[in-house]
Amino acid sequence: MKWTGKVIALEVKNAFQGIATAQKTLLVFFEEIMQEFQSRVGIDRKQSSYLQYVNTHKTSQTVPKG
Repeated sequence: MKWTGKVIALEVKNAFQGIATAQKTLLVFFEEIMQEFQSRVGIDRKQSSYLQYVNTHKTSQTVPKG
């Protein structure tokens, strides 16, 4: 939701009903997860696991030919 300093009735209704005002694609959401995961490498995540995420992300971007 864009912050304007004012709240209109439609925004209240949509928030209450769980209607998203802006939707993210699956790839954008996955990229956010990857960034969070990468920031935790060496703390409680392994680099090898992160590389599996990277590989999955690259694979999901390719369109099958045929």
